Amino acid sequence: MSFDDILAGFKNTWQNNPDRKAELRALANKQTPDTFILTCADSRIDPAGLCGCSPGSLFVARNAGNFIPPASKALKAQGDGMVATLEYAVKALKISHIIVMGHSDCGAMKAVQTGMPIDNLPHVSAWLENSGTCESDLQALTKANVVQQLKHIRSYPFVTQSDIHLHGWYIDFATSEVDAFDAAKGGFVSLQMLYKDGQPG
Repeated sequence: MSFDDILAGFKNTWQNNPDRKAELRALANKQTPDTFILTCADSRIDPAGLCGCSPGSLFVARNAGNFIPPASKALKAQGDGMVATLEYAVKALKISHIIVMGHSDCGAMKAVQTGMPIDNLPHVSAWLENSGTCESDLQALTKANVVQQLKHIRSYPFVTQSDIHLHGWYIDFATSEVDAFDAAKGGFVSLQMLYKDGQPG
């Protein structure tokens, strides 16, 4: 899709669509999302589209590898944007759910798998250190990273002191399947299986 296609799509979807304009006007002065999604910057990931959500339903943060630094690291380096976003989601928006969403064929995970640093990408190399995972299989590594980022999120007192449900999801592009982390089993199961009786306790 070219930039011109993007402009045309914006005009057709928003500027020339009264229903969508009304949808935006309803969000003009407030947002009340219930769920915060931390996912990858990969262009193939579309959290709202994947979940069938309308604007205003999700609070989303994206970065290479869906990482968030642990509290021990982030609190020493003031001004981390991902931590600020997490803090705002929890303390200001008072969200009820946090989903860490990883995916197949993740470039960040491939880089972690093959080792660092990456030539000519010093900032990327430094950022990938937030993975803290080591697996030889790419899918296993990506899922382990999702679990690791959930641990990082739990390291923040403002999260553990709140009544928030944490979820870890893995999307496989080739199969269109989504696996979810089952804390009770210590592994991933199908999304439908984990939530068939409602959200886990």
